[in-house]
Amino acid sequence: ARLIADQGREWHEIEIAPQDFIDNIDAFLAAVKPPYEGPGGFGQYMVAKYVVQHVPTVLSGEGGDELFGGYARLHLVAGIPPPDGYEGYELPDGYPDTLAAALDWEWKVTLPALLALDAQVTSAHGLTAIAPMASDVRLINYVLGRPDAERVGKVMLKDAMYGYLPQEILDRKDKRGF
Repeated sequence: ARLIADQGREWHEIEIAPQDFIDNIDAFLAAVKPPYEGPGGFGQYMVAKYVVQHVPTVLSGEGGDELFGGYARLHLVAGIPPPDGYEGYELPDGYPDTLAAALDWEWKVTLPALLALDAQVTSAHGLTAIAPMASDVRLINYVLGRPDAERVGKVMLKDAMYGYLPQEILDRKDKRGF
């Protein structure tokens, strides 16, 4: 995001400190319903709390990892190296062992839970989040119609963004969420 800001775009960065956790955990827990999907829920909550002071609606990236195969577990099932930082990573118990089944699992099981969390943490602050990668039927149908092997590693997404994003972003091998 800083690389994009260096191109003259508006940039906001917030730091979530231990006191923020103490001050906001009860409100976060009141805003979300179990099960608490993903480790980034509290971070998303805090970002939404900040962002709503500036805009009423945001675009969410939810659906990108599921549609374009961004998770390390999908890399392993596909037989490609996982992102940097996932050396020694093992598949979760019960995770599908074929690529078609794993992609289907992410789309039908993981994504709905993440979208629900996204809606809960943003609406808690009156912020609207739109997830085009999980709602644009034309995009979804195109990507789901591609061979499974093409859908892993965000290759299609990176190819589509060539020339729009700095090459340093497109060449990243690490995966960082909240």
